[in-house]
Amino acid sequence: MIYQNEFLVNHHELYTLIYNGNLKTALLVFAEHCNQLEQVSLQQIRLYLSSLNHGIYNYILINEMISLHDCCVKNDQLLLQCSSTNFHTIGKTILINYSNCKEYLIEKHENEHIKKAIIYIHNHLGDTLSLQSVCEAINLNHCYLCDLFKREVHMTFSEYVLQQRINLAKQLLRTTNLSMTFIAMRCGFNTVSYFSTCFKKVEGVTPSSIKRG
Repeated sequence: MIYQNEFLVNHHELYTLIYNGNLKTALLVFAEHCNQLEQVSLQQIRLYLSSLNHGIYNYILINEMISLHDCCVKNDQLLLQCSSTNFHTIGKTILINYSNCKEYLIEKHENEHIKKAIIYIHNHLGDTLSLQSVCEAINLNHCYLCDLFKREVHMTFSEYVLQQRINLAKQLLRTTNLSMTFIAMRCGFNTVSYFSTCFKKVEGVTPSSIKRG
């Protein structure tokens, strides 16, 4: 029997199932959890669903370096409607929403080459990224991709990469207790000093000013 307080806030199995794209099994595990949730108060049910929502968000953010902020907020709004009779549906919806939107960042772009480039960039934000390396990875001419970014994304390739690295850094700073050095490296900056310089240039403030805790 899972210790109740841990059960309400520890959903690692569900995090990994959604992260790995195994929605079917995640829904089965959640159905089993519902049997236990029926034995607790509405306040505890809401705690369970809230920690599930934010836990999946943070798990994907840290492991895949993609922020699903809009999805997390959407799920938080669902939780406002949570009751003892509909929590099963809300929990399933949270899982389905994350499963459906892991690649939400690229859906607004119709050009398939841009989609491939953006997927590659977001999967390698912690690595050394250059226009040439991305073009080689997706088998595309670098001049063509450079032009595509200006036309479709309305910024240069370098500007886009920097903005996404800063966006990821902001999420990690605000939602985790990871060290500044770890965050800098995770977001593709070789030193904390360079990270701080780039961050202040883009955001107008230092990363330490928004660091959690």
